[in-house]
Order: sequence, then structure tokens, then C-alpha cells
Amino acid sequence: MSNKFIGLKNCRSAHICGNITYVSTDFSIYILDEITTKFLSVLKNDSSYGTVIDCFQSKMNLDLTETIKLIQEILEVNEAFIGFSKCANQIKITGKEGVAFPQNVQISLTNKCIHLCKHCFKNCKKHGNELPYEKVVDLIEQLKEECQQIELTGGEPFLYPYIIKLVNEYHKEILFNITTSGYLLKKFKIEDLKKFNLIQISLLGSTASLHDNFVGVKGSYEIVTNNIRWLCENDIEVIVSRTITVFEQKEVENFIELCRSFGVKHILFGIVLDIGRAEYAHCGTGQEEQKKLEDFLKENSKKYNGIEIMIDNENKYFKGKSRDVFHCVGGRLRWYIEESGEIFPCTYCLRKELSMGNYIEDKMVVSKLLYTNFYDKYNGRIATELFKSNKKQFWNDYLNKICHNIRVPEIEK
Repeated sequence: MSNKFIGLKNCRSAHICGNITYVSTDFSIYILDEITTKFLSVLKNDSSYGTVIDCFQSKMNLDLTETIKLIQEILEVNEAFIGFSKCANQIKITGKEGVAFPQNVQISLTNKCIHLCKHCFKNCKKHGNELPYEKVVDLIEQLKEECQQIELTGGEPFLYPYIIKLVNEYHKEILFNITTSGYLLKKFKIEDLKKFNLIQISLLGSTASLHDNFVGVKGSYEIVTNNIRWLCENDIEVIVSRTITVFEQKEVENFIELCRSFGVKHILFGIVLDIGRAEYAHCGTGQEEQKKLEDFLKENSKKYNGIEIMIDNENKYFKGKSRDVFHCVGGRLRWYIEESGEIFPCTYCLRKELSMGNYIEDKMVVSKLLYTNFYDKYNGRIATELFKSNKKQFWNDYLNKICHNIRVPEIEK
């Protein structure tokens, strides 16, 4: 029995949030029930079968026979995701039973930016606002117990004056990912940049004319590509991201080969939503263009062995009926904290009416989201105001531009 383990399978992650668990695959999100969540909270700490039995027996206050029977039932019901294994569980379980920690948190440190990208959903410019450092620290202190990975973004997060101070302070406790234009990297010491878990850099074309025209800064391509090469040479984990407005096979192939030549191991293709600057530049990605990209990558998966190529899938959906307005479970699994202090359930839903609260104005809002049913009340208010008010048509039109996952709850509370 000591060599027998129980582990997760067929999924990317499992996150405990309150009394349920969200299991994420490449294309869908599944919910596991309260009993399974109690079981996973045990499995999170030790996956050896004997220890799991002992700890679960104590947790559920059952005798040995009842415990083994209940574990068998849990494994049968959840056989798609949980099963016996010859080794310890390899898929990390995050979150905490009874507390609504989000799985992913993006913190926009500033809306200042070097570039003027055509597709920028925030209309970032060279001048803007930034989140006070003491507020960032306080947020991290409240979230670090179970939200072990935080994405720093902007604007250009490397314009934030305390960026290295922040990472030096917390990199041993939290995995910091950062999304950047890649323009300013050489201003920082390589040993400081190595403290980031990964650095995601936007490169908007395989040639200088394509990239520079899209970001609105002449000479940017040369600087950014040199910086990507520099990071790879220093063994820093890099993801190069590229948005697609129109699918052009030759350009996609050239882009992948360019990244390969730098030593990049991860590429992320994204789509452009018709919001912010993209709405006026008319550069949103049509569904047909997105499908062409997806089909091309599936057909050529073997050709690009050795490099991970992903699509930033904003249309990832919750499998089953949802009790929430955000069917992608934004607000539960994901938070986006703007430089203004507003906390939103989604990176792209940045209207004041959709805010879950402002951390600068109300220092208790994070505690309310974590430890009370505050999100349920928020969800009810949004469902009423968006879909049952005289502004219903306006909100439907606005939200449909962002994502089809924002709609009327299918389960009444």
C-alpha cells in the first residue's frame, strides 16, 4: 500500500475555491462537488494511498470501511480526472477549502506604456497612473498564502518604479510572471530578471515593418528581438506572444521560425477583441481567422516538435450549467486588479459597473471576496442590472464584443 498513490489526470490544474473545485483542461472547466473537494484538500498535502485514507478518515469522521468505500465512490464518479497511480500526484492542487482564493491574479501596475499598439484594449499611452507600492504589497500579503502565481502587467510594467524592489522582496514566496513589450529589458540586471518565473514578450510580426507599424514605434523590432535573444542566451523562461488579426500562413510560419532561431521554447498566439484602440483601428480577429489559425496549428503540430505553441483561448468555457454571469468563472478563478484599484472579474471587462470593488477606496474588499459570500452578492447584482434592466440591450451588445461567456446565469440561486 505504501507504493500506491492517487493522482490527478487529464487536466492542467485543479483549484479549490470555497466548497467546490474547478478542474481546467485545455478547452473546458469542470466543477467537482463538495465531498470531492474535501478529498482533494487531503490529496493536496500527500497523495500516498495509506496517508490519504488516514487523513480523509479523520477529516470525515468515518470508520475505516466507510472511508475506503467513500474514496472508491469518489474515484468512480470522477474517473476522468482522479485515479490510482504508481507515482505521487504530479498535477498541482491549489486553493484552500472554505476560502475563495482566486487561481490567477493579474495586477496592472501602471497604464503607462512605451508603445501605442493598434490593438491595445486599455488605450495605454506614455503618461498614466500607477498602483501605489504599499497597496501592491498589501494585496500580495493577503493573497500569497494560496495564490502562488501572480502576473504583473500594464501598460508596461517595467515602467513601474518599484518593479525590481517588489520582485526582490517576494520572489521566494510567489512565482511572478510578467507581460511586457520587451523594450526596456536591457535597463535591468540579468540577475534581477532571473527572479521572474517567466517573461512574456509581445512581438507583433516577423519583420521590422510589421512589428514597428503595429506598435507605432520605429526601431522597436530591433530592440525587442535583441532582448528576446539576450534572455534566451541567459536561460530565462520566455514566452513570445503574437496577436493575429488576419491569418496569413506564410507569416505565421516565418514568425515561428524566427522565435526558434532565438531559442524560444514557448509561443502564444492571441486574438484581438473589438474593444479599446482595436475598435477604432478595425483590427479585431474574426472567428473565421481564429479557426484558420487553430486548424493550421493542429495540422502542423508534429512539424513544430520541441516548441510549445499555444492559443490564448478567451472562449474557454465552463462545462455545465453556470450559476454565475461569468461562465468562464471570472471573479472566482480569475481577478484583474487595475492600476486604479478596481478589481474586475476579467481583463477585458473594465467598465466601472462591472467592478467587484475598489481596493484603494475599500481596503476590506479583498477580505470580503476571500472570506464571505461577497462575490455571490456581486453576481446577483450584475445579473439584475445587466440582463433585467432597461439597459439590457446595451449590455448585451457591449458584452458580446468581449466574450460569449458573459451571459444570464442558468441556475437560479
